Amino acid sequence: MLPVESESFPELADWLSSLLEDARVTGVDEKFQPKVTLEVVQLAIECVDATPTCYMAAGRSLGANRLLFAQIGSSAKRRDHTLRIAVTLFDAEAGAPVRVADGVFKSQNDALAGVEELVSRAAGTSK
Repeated sequence: MLPVESESFPELADWLSSLLEDARVTGVDEKFQPKVTLEVVQLAIECVDATPTCYMAAGRSLGANRLLFAQIGSSAKRRDHTLRIAVTLFDAEAGAPVRVADGVFKSQNDALAGVEELVSRAAGTSK
């Protein structure tokens, strides 16, 4: 479980990090959470692209066979500002996502209320 960082939405990033830390991932018996974000791991291994190859390298660097992480993005189309959040369970051995749950929210408050479901879906524990 990798912590989330966002300069634009620090409260949302903290909440997501907490949810990821508490997530029970289907099929995973042992988990750990490094103190650094995915971006920091990628910088350390000099593979900063959002690609399966870089995620595989990040997993190897951490000694993890699966990565659970979230990404926060925002878009400003016309006057409509929205938040897009993607939560990914990535198989670092196979080099492919196991599950991706994403959502678009109108505000940070909407996102705070809705990201728990995204984490559950990505972790495979959604009902």
